[in-house]
Amino acid sequence: MEINQLEHFKCLLEKGKPLDALLPLFLYVKKANLIENFSDTESTNKAQNLLNIAFENCGSDYLTTRKKLCDIIRKTRDRDQLDCALWVLFLFGDYSTLLESRNFLTKFPELDFYSGFSDYVASLLSLAHSVSRQPYLGKTPVGNTQFETRMASGRVCFSRTPKNNDVPLINNGRKIDLGRSMFSVNYDEVTESIILSDTSQDKVIAVDRKSLKIIHELKCPEPGVRGLAIHPILRRGFVNSEFGNSMFSFDLDNFKIRKRITGFSIRPERIRIDLKTDTLVTGNLGLYRMLPSEDIHYVQRWKSSSEDKVSDGKTLTVVNAITEKVEKTLPVGRRPTAVGISENYIVGGNFCDNTVHIFQRNTLDKPPCVGKVQVFPDVNFNFSLQDKISGAQVLVPLNLRAIMVEGIAIVEKRNWLLVAGFEGSILSIIDLTTGLIVDAIPVREGPMDVIINPQATLAFVSCHEAGEVSVVCLNKLREICRLQVGPKPMDPWLSNGMLITPHGEGFTMYTNNELEFLRDI
Repeated sequence: MEINQLEHFKCLLEKGKPLDALLPLFLYVKKANLIENFSDTESTNKAQNLLNIAFENCGSDYLTTRKKLCDIIRKTRDRDQLDCALWVLFLFGDYSTLLESRNFLTKFPELDFYSGFSDYVASLLSLAHSVSRQPYLGKTPVGNTQFETRMASGRVCFSRTPKNNDVPLINNGRKIDLGRSMFSVNYDEVTESIILSDTSQDKVIAVDRKSLKIIHELKCPEPGVRGLAIHPILRRGFVNSEFGNSMFSFDLDNFKIRKRITGFSIRPERIRIDLKTDTLVTGNLGLYRMLPSEDIHYVQRWKSSSEDKVSDGKTLTVVNAITEKVEKTLPVGRRPTAVGISENYIVGGNFCDNTVHIFQRNTLDKPPCVGKVQVFPDVNFNFSLQDKISGAQVLVPLNLRAIMVEGIAIVEKRNWLLVAGFEGSILSIIDLTTGLIVDAIPVREGPMDVIINPQATLAFVSCHEAGEVSVVCLNKLREICRLQVGPKPMDPWLSNGMLITPHGEGFTMYTNNELEFLRDI
């Protein structure tokens, strides 16, 4: 099939139809470079050579090429084709046409793009300018703290100025290097083992607490291992297959698959569990992209999924841990990467909308309280590019907003929802009843998730870009120290005073002894 496909592209070129081959070849090469085992090296190289020929031939009659690409942008209903057309205009350096395309009426709703089609194209254009390489855009105050505003790869980020980063850094945790990237972690007190989801090998692994050696490994039957939860009483674990649109239950003692649970939407990711009611909740991310072709590998995984048709994200799925069946689907916003469940609430936090949907569990059929997490103002600026086709200077207006919802923790004792704001370096505090912002606490760069201690006095915020965990005192509403953990930390777990943080190389563990200084806070 792969050879026939490449021969077809070659045949189109030989027949003088480079435009018909250009976008399919571009998409093929994109997939080959992003998706493991999509293509062998020889085929990838052959496709790249054919793509180079198609580019050269299309460039020799660029007026025809430009018209065809513009028609595709206006008329196509295939998102991959739309993104490829935008990228090809970009690679030709036709910035003037891209700028004009911001006003095209496409066949896709505006909400299919992070902040609308116009800014979607402008973010792509920003990649051609030095403005995309960590430029300094100014300072933004939040309370008494000054934040530096920077832009990178078409996105805006806020981080504290150096003089506002003066809390002590603790570096006495034990880092366990497994040579693998971990996403989620739980602790099984029965077997005294650390259970982790291994995203690099699509496995669930168990590490003995005392020897710190791997004692069990479970290969997930479908790709995209992400969220993980365990039910120690039922002796069951649950892991999401993001690219299979499914969840698998497994036996905690023998590490064998029990059941494939279906009924999810596209890309189920994080899992949270309420042990008192045997209830799981997961968020379904959908296929939202920040830039053209950004998530092409997710799209491919979805298209090859074993489930033929699933709805596109914007939902939470509630699962019964005993029956191992989906019980309810709750509508939320775009890309609900953050999920939480407590005695009285289920919450979804929406990455693409900067909103949280707060459901009361006794009235799930009623509309939720929707809170807006908008700590920072939108950033508006213009940048100039020289069009490579005409040589003219084009002025590109760009509006950017920071992603402020990545992970959440429900704190019923205080009637709060804690929200980790990835691009804002902020932990937002939301009132559970009104959805309004109570306070905003500066933390380290890239807050990914947050967990609280049983007394609801401390919050531990994993900060993906900093490689640290920010420890926040909830009584004083400020960061009190930082814990060094490892590269790209993800979702932490706190059990019996032991903090375990998975990261890009394994996990780091702080025990009661290392965290003794926090006991009286």
